[in-house]
Amino acid sequence: MSELQLMRHLYTEARHHDRLMRVVGRRLGHALTAHAEEAKTDVAAGGATEIDMEEVEEVLRVAFDEAQLIEAGADETRRIVDAARETIRRAGVADADVGAVYFTGGTTGLRFLSDALSAAFPGARPVFGDRLASVAKGLGIYARRVFA
Repeated sequence: MSELQLMRHLYTEARHHDRLMRVVGRRLGHALTAHAEEAKTDVAAGGATEIDMEEVEEVLRVAFDEAQLIEAGADETRRIVDAARETIRRAGVADADVGAVYFTGGTTGLRFLSDALSAAFPGARPVFGDRLASVAKGLGIYARRVFA
């Protein structure tokens, strides 16, 4: 914490450093992560929200919408699409031969990500699993195979 206090001179706005010190001092990292996850869910399908961060500073709220989420996730979206294409290439499968793209887990709610993956394989049928439970179900099936 003392190292962070010494960084105050690096901030053009002292209040930003004060906020950081409050977050660290009050151990608010997990709470802010939960707010970020909730905001992502709120805007993933085209909505908008306001993130209430009164734990950090009274009357601190941040507007957040789908356009900001898309911009923030643009590089990662490209990496994911590139990884999918590389996986198909390494498997020796042509993009045109991909019959379905299966979306699973929480990121299936990110329309811009599923749209980008679907565009990478336009002949494939998009299939959506259980957004909240399919990863856990898959782990359960795998665990049964390994430990049964």
